[in-house]
Amino acid sequence: MSIQIGIQNEIVKLLAFVRAQGKAKFAVTPELVEACYDALRRFARDNNLDIEIIAPSQTRVAFFTGGGTFAGAALGYMAAAVPGAIVGAGAGAIVGYASAHVTIRMHPPGPGSQLAILEIA
Repeated sequence: MSIQIGIQNEIVKLLAFVRAQGKAKFAVTPELVEACYDALRRFARDNNLDIEIIAPSQTRVAFFTGGGTFAGAALGYMAAAVPGAIVGAGAGAIVGYASAHVTIRMHPPGPGSQLAILEIA
């Protein structure tokens, strides 16, 4: 499924698919690529979600949040003080990463097109 993002208000379509962890391809106008990245960064921070963006050159750009780490550390501290906080932070980071991770792949524009392609994998 390919979805067009041609104006600023349509970025919510991308965020809706990220929230649902659905698979789709988005054709984004060059002017809105940076706005999409900014929206994804804010969305990741606000929802304690890891979003990894992979460029066509296979270069990885990741936006990380620490929601799982902080929650695990707090629960661990309540159970066993400082040693529990350390163990809880590690467990929280692992569980948070495994349950809330989205990968988005960038593809170069097709022949005769200037639209950037973002694919939620």
